Amino acid sequence: MARILWMSDSPFRVSGFGIVSAEICRRLAARGHELLMLGWFSEKASSYCGIQVDPFPVCPASSTARIAEYIVRFRPDYLVTLGDVPWIGYVAHEEFQEVLSRGAVKWCAYYPVDGVLADGRLPAQWVQVVLKADVAVTMSEFGVSASANSGIGATLIPLGCDTQLFRPAGKAEAKYRLGYEGKFVILADARNHRRKMLPRTLDIISRLEIPIKSLVFHLHTNREPQEDSESYQYDLQADIDLLKLGPVIRLSERELAPAGLAALYQAADVHLLTSFGEGFGLPTLQAASAGVVPIAPANSASAELTGRHGFAIGCDSSSIDEFGMVRYFIDRGQAAAVLQELYSNAALLRARSVAARAFAIAYDWELVAQRWDALFRRCEQDVYTSRQHLVAGPRASRLDANGNLAGSRHRPTGHSQSVLPVPRIGLPTRLRPPDLRSSDPLIWAEGSCTAQLRGLKLLFPRLRIEELTFSSSITCTRLAELVAAADLVVGTGEWLEKPLDLVCALGGVSFLGKSQLWPPVRLKNLVLQARLLLTDYAAAEQRLLIARERALKVTVEEWLAIPESMRDRFLPEQAERPAPGWRIRAETRR
Repeated sequence: MARILWMSDSPFRVSGFGIVSAEICRRLAARGHELLMLGWFSEKASSYCGIQVDPFPVCPASSTARIAEYIVRFRPDYLVTLGDVPWIGYVAHEEFQEVLSRGAVKWCAYYPVDGVLADGRLPAQWVQVVLKADVAVTMSEFGVSASANSGIGATLIPLGCDTQLFRPAGKAEAKYRLGYEGKFVILADARNHRRKMLPRTLDIISRLEIPIKSLVFHLHTNREPQEDSESYQYDLQADIDLLKLGPVIRLSERELAPAGLAALYQAADVHLLTSFGEGFGLPTLQAASAGVVPIAPANSASAELTGRHGFAIGCDSSSIDEFGMVRYFIDRGQAAAVLQELYSNAALLRARSVAARAFAIAYDWELVAQRWDALFRRCEQDVYTSRQHLVAGPRASRLDANGNLAGSRHRPTGHSQSVLPVPRIGLPTRLRPPDLRSSDPLIWAEGSCTAQLRGLKLLFPRLRIEELTFSSSITCTRLAELVAAADLVVGTGEWLEKPLDLVCALGGVSFLGKSQLWPPVRLKNLVLQARLLLTDYAAAEQRLLIARERALKVTVEEWLAIPESMRDRFLPEQAERPAPGWRIRAETRR
């Protein structure tokens, strides 16, 4: 039997990886393996199902010394790290690897893959990390394929589900217990996190033509965002109020006991996920196990968890994230049409429900634990080889003690921005690189627009809305300086003698208003138009691309009015373009 040091989120934390660690480790312990769990975000030492759980630092700077202590004390055969590759990248650094080598500890990297580069590979920096692991394990076919394309031979061990807890029950009775009797119940079990695209979820619900008396959308989430504070500022309740969805939406917090969570799934008819990337998608599997029809985007691992029992919705737009990976966004219209069809077609809903349950049975946690047990037994037969020859990458002189690029800034978790960059696709949308923007988000608006837009300050905490005062004496240079500080400029037409829309196009800032350069946003009022541009990165990015292409055709007089420094910097042919397949109609029409 193996002695296993398991490092991940605390099993007591309400998170996907915390749940996974809890379910796998207790089953491995029952099979005779000896485990010690190192839990990120744990406050004190505790015990879980007889397994010792010790707090472990999130910050890479504190991790090497602490892991050395555990290796001496616990003498593990394996260190298993469950987390995103950038999050655990410091384990691949030479100093950490030497600690593992001295203790003859094999490193098993268990990692999700929620997106790939345009060529189907993983970012090179990620590949260098995973290749230093003795055993690479990923949790989806999508991850196995991306790893293989990157030269990594990864073992597939998926996540699982407690199929006895998440099982179909009397639907009418389950709905009655929650007060949902006679209603079509859509469930979304998703964190309030930038990747989950909750504004897009609300957009889909707002498109439905289901009577209010017959519909419930239950969103199981955390109301306050808890991660990526530099790039994610979003008040969920304010958005619900803005879209007037209060009558059909019910909210519950994520701190829900397993039995209560299972009861919530049993009352649902469908589960809706709008994430732009999933390494697996545990709620999608839990829904299938409970006989709830899963609906998810046809991106990352979500597609393989919907199969023929659910619906993988096509994506109508895309963008590039901070790692260079292509992120695809669910088509709101297609998703709404599928929900509408399931509402009106009881036979289809019933057939997919039965098929979903049959699919999920193969993912029971006991079967997943068997795979882990077999992996450790197989690896025990391998002769340990020192990993000294695997240490590669940048020279030590370029790295600090934590394996980060020397002189780089750090995120709140202590990770270097060179390894874990500030997210590019966040809320509100900021089209220029986030690491160059230290101020709070800003909207410049002309005249009466400022009053109309004040409601957005509830939607995006820390958002500033400033009035762009008209002055005939203002120069284009000064105008460019004002625009450069903004994330959105809203114009009513008062500035037509000044090329405000052209300045925005050259400066890389979204413009909303009368313009021959910028495509119109066809929503019913100014607030909803601005909301779209501030919640949909791909739509805002595509409008900028169109505006820049059109800017090449402006008159000589308009062009010469722009400061020369701006003209010299503006090279449209070098502007980043979204991946092929964009259909702008879905982004500019409800």
